[in-house]
Amino acid sequence: MYGAPRKPPRGRRAALRNPVGSRRFPKGLTLLVPVVLVSLAVGYVNFRAYREYLDEQHQNVELERQIENATRQNIELQEEIYYLKNDPATIENEARRFGLVRPGVKVSKVGEADEAEKSANRQTPTRK
Repeated sequence: MYGAPRKPPRGRRAALRNPVGSRRFPKGLTLLVPVVLVSLAVGYVNFRAYREYLDEQHQNVELERQIENATRQNIELQEEIYYLKNDPATIENEARRFGLVRPGVKVSKVGEADEAEKSANRQTPTRK
């Protein structure tokens, strides 16, 4: 048994199965390589999909925050419109801001009175 020479493989299939001078891979390794490659490909695709999901979730949170800010600002503007239409004190303050006065009301600005007084003091001589 140990000393007997082996017979060469017969037929074409036998020659392809063990060509002369080639190494044979263990069966487990030939099965493991494709399984690992397929697993890596599936993992890569799933990782990309998961990253896209996280990015979209982040965008969704940001858009919801912007909607809340716009809603809050809209409510504030609606309140301001209401007061500008219905509150006499608010209407009067806004009119004064634009320099409007009611008929019969005299306007005097504090800054102008101070300047007139200073110029009058310069023109009159002071006695000692």
